[in-house]
Amino acid sequence: MHVHQYWRSDPHSDPAHHLRLLSFAPRDAGASARKLLERAKARLDRLDFYPEPVDLSGVRIVVAPWLFRVPGFRRFRGYATRHLILLKHRSLNEDLVVHELCHVWQLQFNPLRVWLSYARPSTFARDRTGYRANRYEVEAHRAVELTRGPQSQRAMATQNTEAEQLLRERLAEVQCRLAELAKAPEPGAGIAFGKRIGDGTSEAISRRYDIGVGNSLRVTEEKLQRALAKLDEGSYGRCDNCGGAIGAGRLAVAPESALCTDCAR
Repeated sequence: MHVHQYWRSDPHSDPAHHLRLLSFAPRDAGASARKLLERAKARLDRLDFYPEPVDLSGVRIVVAPWLFRVPGFRRFRGYATRHLILLKHRSLNEDLVVHELCHVWQLQFNPLRVWLSYARPSTFARDRTGYRANRYEVEAHRAVELTRGPQSQRAMATQNTEAEQLLRERLAEVQCRLAELAKAPEPGAGIAFGKRIGDGTSEAISRRYDIGVGNSLRVTEEKLQRALAKLDEGSYGRCDNCGGAIGAGRLAVAPESALCTDCAR
């Protein structure tokens, strides 16, 4: 794979200006992209989803951030055609490339069915349930999960166990605080008639504060329950919106996150 750079006086006159290939040091740009594709192919070659292995002939990796600024594509991190894997960011994520190369593989054997399965409103809808249920999307996710090395699988299992313990501890804390807030006010704590103006002000402010805290805690409770459900589903660490990986840093700070940084904006 060759990386091309365009040095014209008016680069915007060349449509290729908008398709910038992976940018690394000039010495190893093509080799890095090709090696990444070969590693992804080696992983897919262990599967028997289709009669023949995926064919890398003519397949290229292209960084096209402009595509992912188009409404409907903003939530995605990658997009595949028969010969192109389009990425939103320049970072090399092997799992993402395996996912997109699996789509290339699907297109090599069932092009019409694949295109028709995605040419539906559910693909671009805010509710991602239909998109995640697409058989080809499910298959691509399976390809990533099934081809991870034993060491990666063990590390992930350990991380998930630790995450589950932390999530359950936080959920117990949140539910305990909600139970305390739900207790009936002490007798005489409410605002009574006949008192001087301002006598009940502090109680009213305190109650409003408690209501706000309660609403925030309920939102947190829902997020924690969703994260625990994702652990059961095997989708923890994957964005509910775009299906991409949620950054390790984001999960470390907010383990209940069900959306990646881009989709949460």
